Amino acid sequence: MTHEPTVFVIDDDQIIRDSLATLLSTAKIRTEMYSDALEFLDRFDPERAGCLLLDVRMPGMSGLELQRHLSKMEVPVTTIILTGHADVSMAVGAMKTGAADFIEKPFRADDLIRRVREAMGKNLEARKQWNRNRELQVRVDTLTPREKTVLELIIEGNPTKTIASQLGTSFNTVRNQRTSIMRKMNTDSVVDLVRIMTEVGGQAEKN
Repeated sequence: MTHEPTVFVIDDDQIIRDSLATLLSTAKIRTEMYSDALEFLDRFDPERAGCLLLDVRMPGMSGLELQRHLSKMEVPVTTIILTGHADVSMAVGAMKTGAADFIEKPFRADDLIRRVREAMGKNLEARKQWNRNRELQVRVDTLTPREKTVLELIIEGNPTKTIASQLGTSFNTVRNQRTSIMRKMNTDSVVDLVRIMTEVGGQAEKN
């Protein structure tokens, strides 16, 4: 199911939530409102594109704690921190752990809308690469443990004869495994194979 890109507003202040809902709706930007971090996490769907407008100080899980939690999930989440003047240093710290931007309260409507649109654009681009990486990882996961070992040796630059010697097997066996790897990875080029493995984060995992 395809969802329209959405701004997820997470703020315990009802007045702020209502104000942002009105502002973003006027700009024809889809929004969802949450009063705290746990309410958002209960309904969080990593497949949905958009960005978070996240208050720094909230009861229970703070905005910074939520930001750190989402960063560890390795999904493309683009976050804008909403902060009061006294919390600017905290917002800067959040950017070091992955937040895309921060906006001080009170904010100008046109500035917030512009920065929200920029954040949503960044999220869509990040999701393209995320989906690409997942597609490539599916290919890697089809390899057998021995094929993954051969793959590692291939991308290290070893020729088939050397791989066969290192693994104590025949040239023809490694050649057949190499052919199978290329077919499963949907490529016929070692250069492309190296590029693919770089995209998915390096060498194939060993089972």
